[in-house]
Amino acid sequence: MESYSEILVRCEKHDRRAQMAFYDRFYQDVYRSAFYLLGETGEAEEVMQEVLLKALDRISEADRNERIMRNRLKRMAINASIDLLRKRKTIFQPIDEHADFQEEYVDVADQEWRVERLKQAVDTLPIGYRTVVNLRLLEEFSFDEIAELLGISSSTARSQFTRAKQRLIWFMKENENGNR
Repeated sequence: MESYSEILVRCEKHDRRAQMAFYDRFYQDVYRSAFYLLGETGEAEEVMQEVLLKALDRISEADRNERIMRNRLKRMAINASIDLLRKRKTIFQPIDEHADFQEEYVDVADQEWRVERLKQAVDTLPIGYRTVVNLRLLEEFSFDEIAELLGISSSTARSQFTRAKQRLIWFMKENENGNR
């Protein structure tokens, strides 16, 4: 298998096989970052294509550290996805800046919740909640980073996350009760 730096050198020479190797190396992470936010296969694929083509067009500016490049591409996918969400006019509800939200502790250690059920629960969330949950849990952004990305306040990001968690807890409990 070819090293990342060898692929970059060949990509700079417009080698099609190297460009495909670059694509193969990063497409899953880029797609996943877009899909988590958009929840739509077609749009996530478009974002992935756009990001990877943009990166290949600017390959001479590519970071020589593969981990940093992977993170940069994921960030580009997240930004492009957020732009699409804005075009859809997704609304993030502002809340009282002084509201105090307490996170509930839920003991789920002894419960057997399947990952598939949780994915279904996340898919039922309104897009604003789902976006914040995915950025927080899957991309591991801080609330301040989420706020900056989405153009909302940090407290709104926190409240969206808290409300989403409450809905997820309710959904999982309802789902569990319905399956007994």
